[in-house]
Amino acid sequence: MGLLKRKRKRIFTIALSHYIHDVYSAFFAPVLPLLIEKLGLSYTSVGILQVLQRSPSFLMPFIGILAERVALRYFVIWSPAISAITMSMLGVVPNIWLLVLILVIMGSSSALYHVPAPVMLKQITTYRIGFATSMYMVAGELARTSGPMIILGTISLVSFGKTWILMFIGIAASVFLHYELRKIMVSHKVKKAPGINELMGTFKKYSGLFSILFFIIMLRAMVKTSLTTFLTIYLTENGRTLLLAGIGLTIVQAAGAAGTLLSGTLSDFIGRKKIIIITTILTPLFMYGFITNTGWLQTVFLIFTGFVVFASGPVIMALILNVSKSNHAFLNSLNMTINFAGGSLAALFIGTVSDFTGINNIFFYASLLAALAIPFTFFLPKDNK
Repeated sequence: MGLLKRKRKRIFTIALSHYIHDVYSAFFAPVLPLLIEKLGLSYTSVGILQVLQRSPSFLMPFIGILAERVALRYFVIWSPAISAITMSMLGVVPNIWLLVLILVIMGSSSALYHVPAPVMLKQITTYRIGFATSMYMVAGELARTSGPMIILGTISLVSFGKTWILMFIGIAASVFLHYELRKIMVSHKVKKAPGINELMGTFKKYSGLFSILFFIIMLRAMVKTSLTTFLTIYLTENGRTLLLAGIGLTIVQAAGAAGTLLSGTLSDFIGRKKIIIITTILTPLFMYGFITNTGWLQTVFLIFTGFVVFASGPVIMALILNVSKSNHAFLNSLNMTINFAGGSLAALFIGTVSDFTGINNIFFYASLLAALAIPFTFFLPKDNK
């Protein structure tokens, strides 16, 4: 096999690992109406659960430091199995405390996966990093697209209490990934690992960039979290069945997968900054169209919103990988920390406010907050595509 074909195979294999991992993490949102009924959860409780699930993400900078020192490829390989085991058990949790334990384990698995995986892409990709990150990100979006249908389809076939049968697919996938990815190094050599002073210097060097990204990601997370975590609740509260709500979530994720695929590749040619500015402007506009329309027009705006709200993900990742010359794992960990923290705080805010104002109003507030991200995009540095 030629070098180029071997690199492409590895890119698609890492993308496959992302799909397997994230398809199980996509099980939580579509079954929320069932968990709310079974365990008596409030909207605030749902927000707190999201914070607890994402809490391990705050350790990502430390995982990034570790990734510069030792090979963490085995977390990429075996995290899908851990996620499969935990999230397949959602149907049998008897109380909220066991649910918390499952979500924290899942969050830890996610944190340990998402730091080294993109860096593995960087190690095997010498050009067109936008294409590689798009393949990686679109795999995650396809997972979140198919995940709701997989879990809801399983529930309709065997009942909510028997979703544990799905774990064996994830375990088998990790065995396959072990043989395919075990030789890919995340860090070059341990003896060349950077010290704390070097990492702090890297942090200071790019602190301005990450300060801007912090506000952009946190504010956009209001719309993204509304659609990914609370959409099924929103739709069922407005008279849709759980199946139709699950289809709505699938539509969002499918549109997000398309946006993820096109945006990263397109940014290779027209620039990262332009893509981020355009998608940030369009996100609140399309979200407002979704909440103020009904019928087929509402579906159209849902598709548009899903497309643009996810499109910036691979572009921001490519921007960071492009502007940085070293310590990629550490810088990527900072990016992932902001993303996961943004989703956590957005979920807590949306859940808490929904208990007081209703789920319909919070979707409107989310679109207003997302609009505040627009000015920050113009302060992003120019990139070399």
